[in-house]
Order: sequence, then structure tokens, then C-alpha cells
Amino acid sequence: MHQNGYAGFWIRAAARIIDIFAILVVYWLFYLANKLGAVAGFLPPLPVEQAQAGEGFASIINVIRGFFVLGFIPFYFVWLHGTYGQTFGKMAMGIRIVNVDGSRLTYWQAFRRWMVEIVFGSVLGAFLLITLGLLWMVLNFVLGKIASFISIVRYLQDAFEWVVGLAIILLAPIPIAIMYAPAAFDPRKQGLHDRICHTLVIRHERQICGSAPSGEAFAPASEPDFPPAGSGEAPLDKGPEGGV
Repeated sequence: MHQNGYAGFWIRAAARIIDIFAILVVYWLFYLANKLGAVAGFLPPLPVEQAQAGEGFASIINVIRGFFVLGFIPFYFVWLHGTYGQTFGKMAMGIRIVNVDGSRLTYWQAFRRWMVEIVFGSVLGAFLLITLGLLWMVLNFVLGKIASFISIVRYLQDAFEWVVGLAIILLAPIPIAIMYAPAAFDPRKQGLHDRICHTLVIRHERQICGSAPSGEAFAPASEPDFPPAGSGEAPLDKGPEGGV
């Protein structure tokens, strides 16, 4: 597959969906292996089951379980991006992350990029939740006072709780959307985290685990013309015959 230029919003969204599916499969297999191991008597019960039974769950096995649950996602993104410039989703969609000068990401750069996504999403998500929580507390207090005089307002109070719950569900994707939305309009298809970390996501021929040493440049299938650093210019994508 030979594509030109930068990877836009939708192809990156498709790659992320594949990544999420792959991560969920790994967690499901991990849960299944632990569950079957506990049933067979090779492993202690899962921590949740131990807690429900009122048993202590401090053990080496549970520490290992905790490290895996907490560490697999950063390992998945940092190691794959630092080693190949691609997660499995990006490999499937034929796209790759590079620095703005076309060189490969180091593991530190991959970690920093992942941290920007997590921190930005967490901070904005926490801000939205706190704002909604404060709004709910104020309106719930006001409606409660009114309901003490007008009983029908109690129904409005109950309905408002459902509205707040629905709003939280609908607003949950907003931090991710804000991070990736600029990629739909930016000439170089950079998301907010790409701009912060000085990275690009480009189209590249599909290949599984074909890597050069971390930090070295690579040759994309149809390489964009990377502008000089700091020039602010967006390169033109060339067509199959070299025309604009």
C-alpha cells in the first residue's frame, strides 16, 4: 500500500479503535487465565473475590497482577511507538509516528507523548467532572429547598440526576476529541499532543514489526516533504506522478 502525506483524523481514529480492541482482548485473556488458574487451584482467587469474601489479598501474585493491570497500557503504547513507531492499530492502518524532522521516536519521546495524552485527558476530564459535580450540588440544593414547599418538584429533582448522569456519559469523550480534533483541520494533521511533542503521524506502507534502531530516520512509502524546523511551512503532498 502506497499512500501520500499525513494521516488524518479518521484513519487515526480507526487505528485507535483497533488498539482499544487489542488491549481489551489482552485484558480478557489475562482475566480468563487468572480465573481458570484460581478454579484449578494453581492461583489464589482474584483480589475482588478475596475482598468480597473478607479475606486478605496481600500476596506476591496479586502484586504481579496489579503491575500488569496498571502497566500494560503504557507498555503497549511506549514500547511499540519507541520500537516500531507504530502500535498494532497503526500497523493495520498503514500509519506511523515520527518526529517533525522525519526521524524515529526514542523511547523517552514515546513515553512523553503518551504522558501528554494521559495528563491532558485526565486534567480536562477532571475539570468537566468537577464542574458538573458542582452544578449538580447547587441545583440539587435549590430543587431540594423548593421541593419542601412544592412536592411536584421532587420529580424534577429525580429527573435532574438522570440528566447529570447522561451528561457525564456524553461529555466523557470530549477531552479526547479536543486532543485529536485539530488533526481534521491542520495542514500536517497534527493533534494537540502532536504539536506539544513535535511529532507527525504519516501514512506508511503496512508492515509488521519492521523496525530500524530507535531514533534513526526511516523511508516512508511516499515521504512528505518535511519543512525545515521552525519554518512553520506545511509541505505539499505530491501525487503519484510527482505533481501537486
